[in-house]
Amino acid sequence: MICQGTRQARWLSWNIEGLSVLPALMGFTGIMAFAGPVESWWQPAIPVAFVVASLAVMGAEGKVLPGRDGRLLPAAIFLSGIGLVEVFRLRPELVIRQFTWVMLGLALFLAIPKVIKDYHVLEGYTHLAGMGAVVLLAVTILFGREVGGARAWVRLFGMSLEPSEAAKLLMVVFLAGYLSEVRRLLANPTYRVFGLFVPEMAYIGPMLLTWGLSLLLLIFQRDLGTALLLFVVFLSMLYMASGRASYVLMGLALLVLGGVITSHLFDHVRTRVLVWLN
Repeated sequence: MICQGTRQARWLSWNIEGLSVLPALMGFTGIMAFAGPVESWWQPAIPVAFVVASLAVMGAEGKVLPGRDGRLLPAAIFLSGIGLVEVFRLRPELVIRQFTWVMLGLALFLAIPKVIKDYHVLEGYTHLAGMGAVVLLAVTILFGREVGGARAWVRLFGMSLEPSEAAKLLMVVFLAGYLSEVRRLLANPTYRVFGLFVPEMAYIGPMLLTWGLSLLLLIFQRDLGTALLLFVVFLSMLYMASGRASYVLMGLALLVLGGVITSHLFDHVRTRVLVWLN
Protein backbone atom coordinates (compact mmCIF):
# COMPACT_ATOMS: atom_id res chain seq x y z
CA MET A 1 0.00 0.00 0.00
CA ILE A 2 2.84 2.35 0.91
CA CYS A 3 4.73 1.44 -2.28
CA GLN A 4 1.64 2.13 -4.37
CA GLY A 5 1.23 5.54 -2.73
CA THR A 6 4.88 6.32 -3.36
CA ARG A 7 4.56 5.35 -7.03
CA GLN A 8 1.49 7.55 -7.41
CA ALA A 9 3.30 10.49 -5.80
CA ARG A 10 6.27 10.03 -8.12
CA TRP A 11 4.00 9.75 -11.16
CA LEU A 12 2.22 12.96 -10.17
CA SER A 13 5.56 14.70 -9.65
CA TRP A 14 6.80 13.60 -13.07
CA ASN A 15 3.59 14.84 -14.70
CA ILE A 16 3.90 18.25 -13.04
CA GLU A 17 7.55 18.55 -14.04
CA GLY A 18 6.81 17.51 -17.62
CA LEU A 19 3.94 19.97 -17.95
CA SER A 20 6.07 22.81 -16.59
CA VAL A 21 8.45 22.72 -19.59
CA LEU A 22 5.74 22.04 -22.18
CA PRO A 23 4.80 25.71 -22.92
CA ALA A 24 8.41 26.59 -23.77
CA LEU A 25 8.85 23.54 -25.98
CA MET A 26 5.58 24.05 -27.84
CA GLY A 27 5.98 27.83 -28.07
CA PHE A 28 9.46 27.78 -29.59
CA THR A 29 8.48 24.96 -31.95
CA GLY A 30 5.39 26.80 -33.14
CA ILE A 31 7.18 30.10 -33.70
CA MET A 32 10.04 28.50 -35.63
CA ALA A 33 7.61 26.41 -37.70
CA PHE A 34 5.69 29.47 -38.88
CA ALA A 35 8.77 31.70 -39.23
CA GLY A 36 10.33 29.54 -41.92
CA PRO A 37 13.96 28.30 -42.07
CA VAL A 38 15.98 28.51 -38.86
CA GLU A 39 18.23 31.58 -39.01
CA SER A 40 20.76 30.56 -36.36
CA TRP A 41 21.84 27.47 -34.45
CA TRP A 42 20.85 28.97 -31.09
CA GLN A 43 17.15 29.13 -31.97
CA PRO A 44 16.50 25.39 -31.58
CA ALA A 45 19.27 25.08 -28.97
CA ILE A 46 17.63 27.40 -26.43
CA PRO A 47 14.39 25.42 -25.88
CA VAL A 48 16.33 22.14 -25.74
CA ALA A 49 18.81 23.55 -23.21
CA PHE A 50 15.96 25.07 -21.18
CA VAL A 51 14.08 21.76 -21.00
CA VAL A 52 17.19 19.74 -20.11
CA ALA A 53 18.38 22.21 -17.46
CA SER A 54 14.90 22.56 -15.94
CA LEU A 55 14.33 18.81 -15.69
CA ALA A 56 17.82 18.35 -14.22
CA VAL A 57 17.23 20.99 -11.53
CA MET A 58 13.79 19.59 -10.69
CA GLY A 59 15.35 16.15 -10.41
CA ALA A 60 18.04 17.43 -8.05
CA GLU A 61 15.61 19.50 -5.99
CA GLY A 62 14.63 16.59 -3.74
CA LYS A 63 18.25 16.03 -2.66
CA VAL A 64 19.05 19.71 -2.17
CA LEU A 65 15.76 20.58 -0.41
CA PRO A 66 14.25 17.40 1.08
CA GLY A 67 11.34 19.17 2.78
CA ARG A 68 10.43 21.42 -0.12
CA ASP A 69 7.02 22.04 -1.68
CA GLY A 70 7.43 20.28 -5.02
CA ARG A 71 4.92 22.53 -6.78
CA LEU A 72 6.76 25.84 -6.46
CA LEU A 73 9.76 25.20 -8.74
CA PRO A 74 7.65 23.76 -11.60
CA ALA A 75 5.39 26.82 -11.37
CA ALA A 76 8.41 29.13 -11.64
CA ILE A 77 9.78 27.13 -14.58
CA PHE A 78 6.37 27.20 -16.26
CA LEU A 79 6.25 31.02 -16.06
CA SER A 80 9.90 31.36 -17.11
CA GLY A 81 9.23 29.23 -20.17
CA ILE A 82 6.29 31.41 -21.19
CA GLY A 83 8.48 34.48 -20.70
CA LEU A 84 11.18 33.06 -22.98
CA VAL A 85 8.61 32.33 -25.67
CA GLU A 86 7.20 35.86 -25.47
CA VAL A 87 10.66 37.43 -25.74
CA PHE A 88 11.56 35.15 -28.66
CA ARG A 89 8.35 36.10 -30.46
CA LEU A 90 8.62 39.86 -29.92
CA ARG A 91 12.37 40.56 -29.60
CA PRO A 92 14.40 37.54 -30.80
CA GLU A 93 17.67 39.41 -30.35
CA LEU A 94 17.05 39.58 -26.57
CA VAL A 95 16.15 35.94 -25.97
CA ILE A 96 19.75 34.83 -25.35
CA ARG A 97 20.09 37.40 -22.57
CA GLN A 98 16.76 36.30 -21.06
CA PHE A 99 17.81 32.65 -21.30
CA THR A 100 21.08 33.47 -19.52
CA TRP A 101 19.18 35.03 -16.61
CA VAL A 102 16.91 31.99 -16.36
CA MET A 103 19.91 29.65 -16.25
CA LEU A 104 21.52 31.84 -13.58
CA GLY A 105 18.31 31.63 -11.55
CA LEU A 106 18.28 27.83 -11.75
CA ALA A 107 21.93 27.69 -10.68
CA LEU A 108 21.28 29.97 -7.71
CA PHE A 109 18.29 27.84 -6.74
CA LEU A 110 20.64 24.90 -6.20
CA ALA A 111 23.53 26.93 -4.77
CA ILE A 112 21.79 29.06 -2.15
CA PRO A 113 20.61 26.12 0.04
CA LYS A 114 24.26 25.00 0.18
CA VAL A 115 25.27 28.43 1.51
CA ILE A 116 22.25 29.06 3.77
CA LYS A 117 21.64 25.63 5.23
CA ASP A 118 19.07 26.86 7.76
CA TYR A 119 16.75 29.57 6.47
CA HIS A 120 15.84 30.55 10.04
CA VAL A 121 19.11 32.47 10.12
CA LEU A 122 17.35 35.10 7.98
CA GLU A 123 15.18 36.00 10.98
CA GLY A 124 18.19 37.86 12.37
CA TYR A 125 18.12 40.17 9.33
CA THR A 126 14.40 41.01 9.42
CA HIS A 127 14.68 44.77 9.88
CA LEU A 128 17.82 45.04 7.75
CA ALA A 129 15.94 43.39 4.88
CA GLY A 130 13.09 45.88 5.22
CA MET A 131 15.50 48.82 5.19
CA GLY A 132 17.31 47.34 2.19
CA ALA A 133 14.07 47.09 0.22
CA VAL A 134 13.23 50.74 0.90
CA VAL A 135 16.76 51.89 -0.02
CA LEU A 136 16.72 49.99 -3.33
CA LEU A 137 13.40 51.56 -4.31
CA ALA A 138 14.60 55.03 -3.30
CA VAL A 139 17.76 54.61 -5.39
CA THR A 140 15.59 53.71 -8.38
CA ILE A 141 13.60 56.94 -8.01
CA LEU A 142 16.78 59.03 -7.78
CA PHE A 143 18.88 57.38 -10.50
CA GLY A 144 16.48 55.26 -12.53
CA ARG A 145 15.33 55.79 -16.09
CA GLU A 146 11.80 55.58 -17.39
CA VAL A 147 10.80 52.71 -19.68
CA GLY A 148 7.21 52.07 -20.71
CA GLY A 149 5.88 54.71 -18.32
CA ALA A 150 7.62 53.26 -15.24
CA ARG A 151 10.88 54.48 -13.67
CA ALA A 152 12.05 51.01 -12.72
CA TRP A 153 15.45 50.53 -14.38
CA VAL A 154 18.96 51.52 -13.32
CA ARG A 155 21.97 51.42 -15.65
CA LEU A 156 25.03 49.85 -13.98
CA PHE A 157 28.24 48.54 -15.57
CA GLY A 158 26.63 48.62 -19.00
CA MET A 159 23.64 46.54 -17.87
CA SER A 160 20.04 47.55 -17.19
CA LEU A 161 18.98 46.30 -13.76
CA GLU A 162 15.60 46.41 -12.02
CA PRO A 163 16.22 46.98 -8.28
CA SER A 164 12.57 46.32 -7.46
CA GLU A 165 13.17 42.61 -8.19
CA ALA A 166 15.70 42.40 -5.35
CA ALA A 167 13.45 44.62 -3.23
CA LYS A 168 10.64 42.06 -3.57
CA LEU A 169 12.82 39.33 -2.08
CA LEU A 170 14.01 41.56 0.74
CA MET A 171 10.44 42.60 1.52
CA VAL A 172 9.34 38.96 1.69
CA VAL A 173 12.18 38.24 4.15
CA PHE A 174 11.14 41.25 6.22
CA LEU A 175 7.44 40.37 6.25
CA ALA A 176 8.11 36.72 7.05
CA GLY A 177 10.39 37.62 9.96
CA TYR A 178 8.12 40.28 11.40
CA LEU A 179 4.90 38.30 11.00
CA SER A 180 6.47 35.34 12.78
CA GLU A 181 7.12 37.63 15.76
CA VAL A 182 3.59 39.05 16.00
CA ARG A 183 1.49 36.21 14.59
CA ARG A 184 -0.19 35.46 17.94
CA LEU A 185 -1.18 39.09 18.35
CA LEU A 186 -2.51 39.15 14.79
CA ALA A 187 -4.54 36.00 15.37
CA ASN A 188 -6.10 37.43 18.56
CA PRO A 189 -6.79 41.15 17.93
CA THR A 190 -8.30 43.27 20.68
CA TYR A 191 -9.60 46.41 18.95
CA ARG A 192 -12.55 47.02 16.64
CA VAL A 193 -12.57 49.32 13.60
CA PHE A 194 -15.86 49.58 11.69
CA GLY A 195 -16.98 46.35 13.32
CA LEU A 196 -13.81 44.44 12.42
CA PHE A 197 -11.19 43.27 14.89
CA VAL A 198 -7.70 44.73 14.33
CA PRO A 199 -4.45 44.29 16.31
CA GLU A 200 -2.79 47.03 18.33
CA MET A 201 -0.94 49.54 16.18
CA ALA A 202 2.10 49.39 18.48
CA TYR A 203 2.77 45.84 17.31
CA ILE A 204 2.05 46.12 13.59
CA GLY A 205 3.06 49.77 13.11
CA PRO A 206 6.70 49.11 12.06
CA MET A 207 5.57 46.49 9.55
CA LEU A 208 2.86 48.72 8.06
CA LEU A 209 5.26 51.68 7.92
CA THR A 210 7.98 49.77 6.05
CA TRP A 211 5.53 48.07 3.70
CA GLY A 212 3.56 51.29 3.10
CA LEU A 213 6.72 53.26 2.37
CA SER A 214 7.83 50.64 -0.16
CA LEU A 215 4.41 50.74 -1.80
CA LEU A 216 4.51 54.53 -1.94
CA LEU A 217 7.95 54.50 -3.56
CA LEU A 218 6.71 52.04 -6.18
CA ILE A 219 3.78 54.33 -6.96
CA PHE A 220 6.18 57.26 -7.38
CA GLN A 221 8.16 55.08 -9.80
CA ARG A 222 4.87 54.33 -11.60
CA ASP A 223 5.83 50.67 -11.32
CA LEU A 224 2.26 49.74 -10.47
CA GLY A 225 2.58 46.10 -11.53
CA THR A 226 5.22 45.51 -8.86
CA ALA A 227 3.16 47.53 -6.36
CA LEU A 228 0.16 45.29 -7.01
CA LEU A 229 2.27 42.15 -6.65
CA LEU A 230 3.75 43.39 -3.37
CA PHE A 231 0.27 44.16 -2.07
CA VAL A 232 -1.03 40.68 -2.93
CA VAL A 233 2.04 39.05 -1.34
CA PHE A 234 1.50 41.12 1.80
CA LEU A 235 -2.16 40.11 2.07
CA SER A 236 -1.34 36.44 1.45
CA MET A 237 1.38 36.37 4.11
CA LEU A 238 -0.81 38.30 6.54
CA TYR A 239 -3.59 35.75 6.14
CA MET A 240 -1.21 32.80 6.52
CA ALA A 241 0.20 34.31 9.72
CA SER A 242 -3.13 35.26 11.30
CA GLY A 243 -5.77 33.03 9.72
CA ARG A 244 -8.21 35.97 9.80
CA ALA A 245 -10.17 36.69 6.63
CA SER A 246 -11.15 40.15 7.92
CA TYR A 247 -7.63 41.41 7.20
CA VAL A 248 -7.91 40.22 3.62
CA LEU A 249 -11.31 41.90 3.20
CA MET A 250 -9.94 45.21 4.45
CA GLY A 251 -6.94 44.84 2.17
CA LEU A 252 -9.08 44.10 -0.88
CA ALA A 253 -11.21 47.17 -0.16
CA LEU A 254 -8.04 49.28 -0.07
CA LEU A 255 -6.85 47.61 -3.28
CA VAL A 256 -10.03 48.57 -5.14
CA LEU A 257 -9.80 52.13 -3.82
CA GLY A 258 -6.15 52.37 -4.83
CA GLY A 259 -6.93 51.01 -8.30
CA VAL A 260 -9.57 53.68 -8.89
CA ILE A 261 -7.23 56.44 -7.72
CA THR A 262 -4.21 55.30 -9.76
CA SER A 263 -6.31 54.87 -12.91
CA HIS A 264 -7.14 58.58 -12.68
CA LEU A 265 -3.61 59.70 -11.75
CA PHE A 266 -1.58 57.78 -14.34
CA ASP A 267 -2.35 57.77 -18.07
CA HIS A 268 -0.62 54.46 -18.81
CA VAL A 269 -2.65 52.71 -16.08
CA ARG A 270 -5.90 54.15 -17.44
CA THR A 271 -4.94 52.99 -20.94
CA ARG A 272 -4.27 49.44 -19.73
CA VAL A 273 -7.60 49.33 -17.89
CA LEU A 274 -9.47 50.52 -21.00
CA VAL A 275 -7.67 47.96 -23.18
CA TRP A 276 -8.58 45.20 -20.70
CA LEU A 277 -12.23 46.31 -20.60
CA ASN A 278 -12.49 46.43 -24.39
